[in-house]
Amino acid sequence: SWNGCGNPNSISATLDEGAHYLSTEAHPPSYLHASHATRYCEGLGKPFTLFMPESQGSWGDWTVTTPATIKGLSAIALAHGGALNINHIPYPCGDHGGKVPQRVWDTIAETFRFVAEREEFCSGKRPVPSVAVLHSAYNARLLQSMARAGKGGHFGSATYSNESALSQLLLETHLSWEICPETMTLEQMRNYELIILPYMPYVSEELAAKLRAYVEGGGRLLAGYHTSLFGEKGEKLENFSLADLFGSDYQEDSAYSISYLDNFDEALAGELPDMPLLIKDVSSGLMNPANHALYCRPRPMTRTLALITDPIIESDFEIGHYVYHDHAPPGYATDYPGITLSSYGKGQVLHFAVPFLQGYATKKSPFLQRLFALLPRGVRQGSHRGSEVREELADAGRGRLAAAPGASAAGHRRHVPGQLLPARPDHRAGEPGLAGEQRPGVRDRGDLRAAPVGGVDGVHDPGHPGPSGRADRTGLGSR
Repeated sequence: SWNGCGNPNSISATLDEGAHYLSTEAHPPSYLHASHATRYCEGLGKPFTLFMPESQGSWGDWTVTTPATIKGLSAIALAHGGALNINHIPYPCGDHGGKVPQRVWDTIAETFRFVAEREEFCSGKRPVPSVAVLHSAYNARLLQSMARAGKGGHFGSATYSNESALSQLLLETHLSWEICPETMTLEQMRNYELIILPYMPYVSEELAAKLRAYVEGGGRLLAGYHTSLFGEKGEKLENFSLADLFGSDYQEDSAYSISYLDNFDEALAGELPDMPLLIKDVSSGLMNPANHALYCRPRPMTRTLALITDPIIESDFEIGHYVYHDHAPPGYATDYPGITLSSYGKGQVLHFAVPFLQGYATKKSPFLQRLFALLPRGVRQGSHRGSEVREELADAGRGRLAAAPGASAAGHRRHVPGQLLPARPDHRAGEPGLAGEQRPGVRDRGDLRAAPVGGVDGVHDPGHPGPSGRADRTGLGSR
């Protein structure tokens, strides 16, 4: 083992896979990075330690953070089956040379008392998430090579930055998730209700075949932006290699550096503000972002959940009147979808044709957060194995063990198909349907109204009356 094996910034799957014990750093108060890193280590299936200084920031900052801050970070490590290592450095010289302040000792002592009280409940345990986020060390390496080759400096950190933005959205929408290597088997994929490819420009034929089999069997997939639009050496393809799963075909990049999501499907519109939602990815450029929306053509039966609205650029350089691209207001709706939902076999696929994750990271828009929370409605907050554990705990009090629905008799999870968004009642399952009144300039998406969801921000709250009017005490939410 070595410090850094298990770091989600890694561009080498071989090194991490070769380690017997994973370790990575989390500097207070970096809760989001700590969550991202621990889930990456957890997904590799090996024991790990989260290293952190007692200081607020780096080991070299010569400060001390609060016990509450370090206890928060240690709770993240414990919750994912990891260990905690707090390091400190004495002052090296000067009036305080060789000393460690008493406040440092007190902070470390209080933190480890907190850990000791909870260790027996966490040691040897792992969460059972319902969502898998696929991480590709090959893509991380490819994107860094593309950045060095002059194709755009923003590509260099795209894997980590998109995963980080997704991490925040998943935490805020209370879905149970972990990060898994792209080398996972089809059987392992079937342990999850939803698989997310946040930013994977190159998708190998082997992975594509597994994803098709997973979705065809009833799995659900969410793919972001450039996913599958580049080849093995970073060359841009004429179309997505997963176009059959996405249900749409790439045409060209938008000419505009920002875009808006607008004209939302009826299943979403009632729960979002009646206004275009800005998508602006400043990670690819502050004034004129390089990551533009992708103009795509949906295939028949693909459901368009939102359209792309282009900005209006009004410039008259003769009189000195101009508007920067990144400040341009929404103009007119295109007929290109920004978000699509397609059916493939028994499963469903969501695709973002805009840099949604980085757009959220830029503005932290509560409305983009709300939109994201609405999309995976059919994914339960607890996995099938999680429900089995709850059933076992309940039945143990009655002297017996019983597998819950969705779990095999052997105790392994098996996939249960579901809907990402409610299907139209007048269509057969698996047929999104596009019938309905046609609006000028807007693709027909039909009458697809959603049932209300209890709880906060679209996430069902245990104890809150669900759609049936009965309080949910199972922790699973409405099904």
